[in-house]
Amino acid sequence: MYHYQGECRCGSATLDLSLPKPLSEYSPRACDCSFCTRRGAAYLSDPAGQLTVTFAAEPPQVRQGSDQAVFLLCPNCERLICGVIADGDGYIGAINCQASAMFDVTLPSTPASPQQLSATETLTRWRQVWFPVMLNPPLMLAQSAYEHQAPISVNPTTKVRCDRDD
Repeated sequence: MYHYQGECRCGSATLDLSLPKPLSEYSPRACDCSFCTRRGAAYLSDPAGQLTVTFAAEPPQVRQGSDQAVFLLCPNCERLICGVIADGDGYIGAINCQASAMFDVTLPSTPASPQQLSATETLTRWRQVWFPVMLNPPLMLAQSAYEHQAPISVNPTTKVRCDRDD
């Protein structure tokens, strides 16, 4: 696994990302909805990886589109960090590559148009491509008409570095 650690641009959200391939081998998905386009969002995920996000304070939460995912923002600079949904006993999600300098490598984006999918198709797709996400401190996600969300416990992350363990 390849391990990447970083923080949002202001340092109020720290990120710990584990991926089975080097970051340079991924192509983030650039969502074409107005919410993501305004923020320049391009999402990266791999179901064989994992993301842990540690927030310095309670992050703002936004629901968009089909109202199924919660988008978490930095509590200080309000940069879009990730999108998550409850799935089983935890969360799955995708990280916004604009959230941290650890993504300053040149990653070509692939256009994505989730608005073209039904709510069911969107959930099916997310379950295929998103990775497990741990949130620290545990959060109660904003409620949706689709699901009841419960907090989960995780360990905090620290430092900024990239290394590989085989």
